[in-house]
Order: sequence, then structure tokens, then C-alpha cells
Amino acid sequence: MKPLIAIVICTVLAYACNRPDFPHSAKLDIALKYARDNVSELEKVIDHYSKDAKDSLKLQAALFLIENMPGKGYFKYSPRDNRGITSYQVFRGELGIDSINVLKSKYEDSMNCGEIRYVNPVFVEDLQIIRAPQIIENIEYAFRAWEMPWAKSLTFSQFKELILPYRVNDEPLQKWRKYFFENSGWIFKLAGNTHDRLKLASVVNDSLKKGYRYIHGEISYFPGTFTLAELKCTKGGRCEDLNMLLGYWLRAIGVPLTREYTSYWANTNWGGHSWLSILDSTGKFVPMNAVYDNPRRDSLPFHDEKLIKAYRNQYEINNFSSPGSFVRKPVTDITTEYIDATDYTFVYHHEDTTRTYISVLNGPYWKPFVTETVIQGDSTVFKNIGTGALYATIQLRGDTFHRTIRAPFLLTKTGKVQPLMMRKDTSVTVSFDLSLVRVDLYKKRCRVIYWDEDLQDWSAGNEIKVLTIDPNQVIKQKKHAAITFNGLPGGTMYKLVDADYFPYARFGGRPFIFNEEERQYMRY
Repeated sequence: MKPLIAIVICTVLAYACNRPDFPHSAKLDIALKYARDNVSELEKVIDHYSKDAKDSLKLQAALFLIENMPGKGYFKYSPRDNRGITSYQVFRGELGIDSINVLKSKYEDSMNCGEIRYVNPVFVEDLQIIRAPQIIENIEYAFRAWEMPWAKSLTFSQFKELILPYRVNDEPLQKWRKYFFENSGWIFKLAGNTHDRLKLASVVNDSLKKGYRYIHGEISYFPGTFTLAELKCTKGGRCEDLNMLLGYWLRAIGVPLTREYTSYWANTNWGGHSWLSILDSTGKFVPMNAVYDNPRRDSLPFHDEKLIKAYRNQYEINNFSSPGSFVRKPVTDITTEYIDATDYTFVYHHEDTTRTYISVLNGPYWKPFVTETVIQGDSTVFKNIGTGALYATIQLRGDTFHRTIRAPFLLTKTGKVQPLMMRKDTSVTVSFDLSLVRVDLYKKRCRVIYWDEDLQDWSAGNEIKVLTIDPNQVIKQKKHAAITFNGLPGGTMYKLVDADYFPYARFGGRPFIFNEEERQYMRY
């Protein structure tokens, strides 16, 4: 089979390159190579828009989609139980995730087959499965959306990046644009005569709130992104699933949008988040959370989560000239559009600093994130990281992050670096503001754990106390109350945890440190 595929690719490329009217570029050559035996479908699209000079702009749109399609696709998973591949259809009907999971559990119990899980991911390349009619339909209806009053002012470059793409993220390939466009009358009926993109986005989001919600733990057995049909069954999904649904509706009517994300929050233990951002009439992007928070100018819809790094996905792939040299999901660092950020310079006398990363505490351990890095001799400069958060530099050894290099540090709101160097020869008293501790610790035996740089892990203090004051009441009555612990090493990070649940308790809660600028213990 492989020799036949090679013959097809070479024949098509030779045919294309020898035609004077056939568009030619290095990026197109790469895309056609990646398409393998699906290359004829891409050629059909190019031929379709090459026949009439009036379609020259649509031809450019087609080339934009095809040239930047390498790396676009989705992960396909296999449903398995203890017996192997299962034929049981988990996502069916319009039952909602709770009923779906009840039926799933009943089936697993009745068949004594163990839990059904989706495993063995296989990446499916769009280039190798997409068909010409789908690309053509997407282009035709995208151009119709561009004619909407609120979209007419978009440049062709903005249109290509924010309206034209046929996918929002890594969802399975779907034909959606025609249906959403032709069934969008309800949006205009609710929105009235507005041409405000943010108002239109809010109308759609408010409607979706009535039928969908965020779910995560309930679908832990399914690591992929839902299709529209699966989302209709579950009545909810992760942020990526909800972004897809909202994004399809908005792009279908010409509201320009992009996907943005952060890999990790700086003050939680549950990873990061992705959201949509609308390009408003002033040229600024305004973020929104699908089925939750509508877009508001000069406002971030992240509630109490601490953003320290933000990225914007783009469809266009830049700076590659050969297969394998592109990034599968090209991104732009947009941190400074949303928050105050500064550079951090790390000096490390080592023969190899290229495997040194900046990381944030998310969960019990340090998680590396991507940022622009400049290496100058022994100095590594990490560009544009958010202030008011805890960080550590970590070293990559092999394929794993081995350990932190030197002590973690607090980057204060003013940009000052406060090292968190554990001092075992110093005994301190740590005070926890009860309005900031976990409410589930009420009436439980509590102890303090602290970050031990030598062990690269959390160690437990000796003192144990029962939390006798209800944190909920402290919050409700807006009064000050604290619990203190003695005999702890100074200068490091501290967590208040359930004493009877250690060492597993290190996965919960957030650390307190003594902020030298504020002169008090604060939670991060």
C-alpha cells in the first residue's frame, strides 16, 4: 500500500507543479505531502476556485485553509472494558450525563466487565480525511457570514483567522457551518437590531446556558473532545466542548473569535482553562466563558483564579519550511494584554541551560509552562510572567522534570523576587487566616505540612490541632479569626491539611507564605 500512496502523491505534485495555473508554494507542497492518498480532495477544492477569476478571493481562502492544515486534527479513542473493545454505546439519547452514567454503571455491573474507558488515542489528521465538499461548503458559508453588518469591516486577514476556520480546537471533524448559518434566525430575533458583536455573543451564550453546563469529573473515563451529537446527549462538557458549540454558532453568523487558554492557574490545583475571545469593533479581544460568563470590555471572567500566563491559538502556521518543523497548535503569547507581567532572570552556572524551565505550583508539585526564553551566557531570562504568584525553576532530565533548581520564590505584585528558602535552624509560628482555609477542615484534626527543598516534597509538622471554629461563619460574619502552629522551619511554604489524611492531603489546599512586603501570611 505504501508504494501506491507514494505514487499518488508524486503524480499529483508533479501534475500540480507543471500546471502554470496551479498555485504553488512551499507550504502547499507540505500540505499535499501530508494528505497522502487524500490529496485529490484538496486538488478538487483548488480546481473549483481556479475556474473563475471572480473566485480569486475564495481561492486564497481555500489555500489558506489547506496550507495551514498540517497538524490539525483530533484524537480518536477506543472504548474498552476488561474483555477488550466494547460495542456498548455510552453516549446515546438526550439523557444528560447523570442518566448516561447510571446506565453505564448498570451495564458494567450486569456484564461484570469492569469500567468502560476510552483508551489508545490515535491522532487523525484533517488533511487525510477531509473531503472537498466540506471545505467548499465551509468557504461558501464563511463568505456569507462575512457579509453580516458586524463582520463587513473585518480585513481579509482577520476573516481568514477568526471566521473562516472550520474547527475551534481539537474536536472531531464535523460539517456544521451550513446548518448553524441556516438555523440562526433565533439569534437575530433575540438580539434585535444590534450590530454589537459582544451583544450577539451574549445572546447566544445566554441561550446555551439554559441547556448546557460544565462537567468534568463525571466524564473522567472519556479524555477526548465531544462531537456535537455527543454534547447533545450529555447536556454538558468540558470547557473545550462548550467552546466548540458556542464558537460554531458565533462563527456561523460572522462574529470573529479565537480560542485562548492558560496551561495552569497559579492559585488552584486543577490545571488550567480555555475560553473564547471576541474581537470587538475597537480591535480588542474580549474574553468570555462558554455557557457561563458573557464578554465584558476591560474585564476578565476568571473570578478568583489567578492568571499568570495566557496564549491565543491561531490557525495560520508560521515559520516552517519542511514536514515536522511546524507546531501542531500555533499560539501567540498574549499575557500582557490581560495582566501585569515582568521578566525573571535566573543565573545558573551549568553547561546546559536549555532544559531549564519556569514552573508554577498547581496541585502538590511544580508544573512547567511555555514562555519566551532568552539565554545569555549563564543567565536565562523568562519573559512576561505574571506577578503575585509562586514560581520555581526546574531542570528537565531525560523526559521528566527532575527537581527544582534552588528555592522556589514569590514574585510579588510589585515585581520583587522573594526567595522561599527553608531554614531548618529557625523555628517559627505560622498563622492561618480562617477565612482563607478549606471549609471542610472544620472539626477535623489539622496539621501543617511544609515544602522541604531537600526532599523535593511536602513534610509534616509535629503539632496537631482540631479546628473548632467554622470558617464559613468567619466568612459570613466578616470577623477575624486564625489558627496558629508552632515549631515549624522558617522561610518556606505551608499548607493546613487533614492530619489523618496525610500524605494524600498534600494534593489539596493552597500554600500560605509570609509575604515580606505585606508583613503577613498570605494564601497563594
